[in-house]
Amino acid sequence: MRLSDYRRFSSSRRLTEEVPRFRSLRETLTATAATAQSATEAQDARASHVVVSGVLGTISPLLLVCPNDFITWRPFRKIVTGIMSALSEKTDFIVCADWQSPDAETKLRAMVADAGLTMDRIRPVDIGGLEVTPFAQDICVCLTPRDAAPADRFVFLEPLDFQRRDDREICDRVGAALSHDVRASGLEFQGGNLLCTDRHILIGADHFEANREAMAPTDPTAPEQAVRMAFKTSLDDTRALFPLGAPQVPVPRPIVRPGGSRKAVHYIHPSAIGLNQPIFHIDMFVTPLGPIGGIPTALVGKPTPSHQHGPEVDLLAGLPFDTVVRALESAGYRVLRNPITTATLRANGQPRRVRDLSPSDDIEGALRESVVAQGAQPTDHVEIFEHHILTWNNVIVENRGSSGLHVVMPTYDHPHDAECAAIYESLGARVSRLPDMTRMVALRGAAHCMVRDVARHHETDADVGPRIA
Repeated sequence: MRLSDYRRFSSSRRLTEEVPRFRSLRETLTATAATAQSATEAQDARASHVVVSGVLGTISPLLLVCPNDFITWRPFRKIVTGIMSALSEKTDFIVCADWQSPDAETKLRAMVADAGLTMDRIRPVDIGGLEVTPFAQDICVCLTPRDAAPADRFVFLEPLDFQRRDDREICDRVGAALSHDVRASGLEFQGGNLLCTDRHILIGADHFEANREAMAPTDPTAPEQAVRMAFKTSLDDTRALFPLGAPQVPVPRPIVRPGGSRKAVHYIHPSAIGLNQPIFHIDMFVTPLGPIGGIPTALVGKPTPSHQHGPEVDLLAGLPFDTVVRALESAGYRVLRNPITTATLRANGQPRRVRDLSPSDDIEGALRESVVAQGAQPTDHVEIFEHHILTWNNVIVENRGSSGLHVVMPTYDHPHDAECAAIYESLGARVSRLPDMTRMVALRGAAHCMVRDVARHHETDADVGPRIA
């Protein structure tokens, strides 16, 4: 398995050849949404449902995706087992996997047993034949009945165009297997870039801008209002849409450091960075926690240097995290900061001769320019290190009000593990630490990315009460 084949990326990524196709699809859906039939359907959906909170209440059921290429990988099985065991005994799980494979089923049943669960808490959905990633968060948002009445059927609302392996087929398989509704929204988003709090739908500026640009030809005078109205109509009219980001975020320049006999070149891949936000998905650096002591609270990552290879390397320092903090504070949030940094999977870099770095390749051209500016000669060798983001913001949150705050947090065998756990605990949270997720986060996803909260419930001392949005 080549893990790099499973990386998360945004549909608003920095690949210019994709733009015409995405724009064409968005314009088609925008026009379709304007028809009387679509408007009626949207009105019906709005009248009956609102978006499930990403923060408030006990999660049940929780959707997990266990692809064949991952189910054979022991670290992945340990992470999924950790997620299952961390959540409430009232949480059931929708598990998408190749249940027809005897080997996969054996491993899945062992994971359930290792988590201390029984199979009556598992709702199996067969996805045999699909090539999918394990990042369930991005594939949809879920809707819950507006009147908070209990429901056995859930609504999975899909984005306009989801181009990541066969992930766009997962909701259809779940809907068919468990008799849930699957609807198309006509809007471009990904779950990791759309976070629902008690008062807002936080959307990464990349996807806000992507939808605004698509709607500009039909409403050139007020495209921002058109985006807000479209999300209000399709998703939820009880919460305000709140974009997070900053205009025209640059890709961090490679950093050159001495490295023994060769210069070391450190860089972060451009697709990990947003066009209009610090990182491609806001769930990588923003953590809404809901009200704490009556005050809406959130954590936002604060870049710290990496010392993994000796000399300090801070690839995230110039990104506009502070802009996001100010925006949340202006909306009434209490914002705390927690560390966010970068790391490499390998102790040794990839050796390359400077003259072999192609100037016509965007990444190699930037690397070559950086080392030449530092005095490297064409015949010199350099070591190249690609960094990934280590995030402690990408957590699973259950704010149960008077019953307490629960945070399921990734760890990376890093000093910041304890520091970040202490920050959550200072807010009164019970923190469940997952096993080492270093190789998973190199795919740009951690705990929050791996799950989709399908519904949430109020919790009382007696039992689970009404669902809440």
